[in-house]
Amino acid sequence: MALGTCIVAEGVLRLPLAASAKHVIELEAEKLLHVGTVDPEKYPLSKKQLPLHMLRDFSHFRPRTTTV
Repeated sequence: MALGTCIVAEGVLRLPLAASAKHVIELEAEKLLHVGTVDPEKYPLSKKQLPLHMLRDFSHFRPRTTTV
């Protein structure tokens, strides 16, 4: 799925089977519903660090940075 895809997952939360697993719980999904994707013009999502001009325009990204 593309970055910014919204899904609804239904299933069972349980402890991982492997004793050395790095996650505390896992979801064994029984149903997945593709709701849609995010409009990249309105909510640009990036795995990289966000530039300062984007933080001015999109204030909801500010808590995700260490920039003061």
